[in-house]
Amino acid sequence: MPVFIQQKQSTSIQHWRYTQYRLTIQHWRLYHINNYIISKSVKKYPLCKRS
Repeated sequence: MPVFIQQKQSTSIQHWRYTQYRLTIQHWRLYHINNYIISKSVKKYPLCKRS
C-alpha cells in the first residue's frame, strides 16, 4: 500500500514537471512569435516607430 502511494506521488510530480515544461515552451514560442511580428511590422511601418 505505501509503495502504491509513493508511485502515485512520483507520477503526479512527473506530470507537474511535464506541464510546467509545456507551459514554459508555449510561453517562449508565443514570446518569440510576438517579437517576430512586432519586428516585421516595425520594418513595414518605420514612421510608426519614430512617432
